Amino acid sequence: MGLHTISTHVLRSRNVLHAKAVRVGACTPCTVASMLTCMVLAFLLLTGLQPVYAQPAAGGQSTITCHCYQDRMFDTKAPGVADDFYLTTTHNAFYAQAGEASKKIIVRARQRGLSGDDLWIAFALSQNSGQNQGQTIKLEQLVTTRLQNSDWDSTLKQSGIDPTTLEHELQRALQGKSSRAVTETVDQALVKRQLITPTQLAELRALNATNKEVLASVLLQIYGKGSAVEYLRQVRSGAHWDALMHQAGIDIAQVEQLWAYSFTKTSEA
Repeated sequence: MGLHTISTHVLRSRNVLHAKAVRVGACTPCTVASMLTCMVLAFLLLTGLQPVYAQPAAGGQSTITCHCYQDRMFDTKAPGVADDFYLTTTHNAFYAQAGEASKKIIVRARQRGLSGDDLWIAFALSQNSGQNQGQTIKLEQLVTTRLQNSDWDSTLKQSGIDPTTLEHELQRALQGKSSRAVTETVDQALVKRQLITPTQLAELRALNATNKEVLASVLLQIYGKGSAVEYLRQVRSGAHWDALMHQAGIDIAQVEQLWAYSFTKTSEA
């Protein structure tokens, strides 16, 4: 196959990817990187070369994990395609507001492979640090330190946190033996800000709501016309998160500001 033919195929692949990215409003650095990767892979495949994939760094976070979303806007013709993006954005925005952290740092941490549970463990540690260690450790600092280390033991040591002073369930979460502390941390963050009642939370958890689903349900309750439990039940019956948020007038691009406003209103009550 000639070089001109190869170039034509590669350029055609790039143009198709670019058109799709523009259509869904997803022209981000992550998407551009994906486009370039596809171009390189197309070239390798067309020339018969075997692509070699990067491996995770030893003892550290994966170097290739990236949370990118092709579909970022509600589509009336395809409800549900943006559900994952809506749920993740709602979660990250709440986390950043509640933890007084930069959303960019949170998104970067997720892109580098830090799990949702790890984020909430860091949140719990930052909330407890002032009580147990005598000095408060900012959430951003803990997240950054966790990314620099391969495990929580090293992170705690570098941060000067004595694990024996932590609650039992949080210690188990640090060891990967329980997610109860993570769930409780999310619930406490919501109840503390009077965004939902403990009874409503119990109903959501009884329906096996994930942390992302709980946060999305609460946001819908605040800005929509139904209760958090009603919205979750609608999803369980086949409704879609992106459609429900669209119907409630929630602009996903403004979700961080929406959380901030809800925090302000409850603090004034």
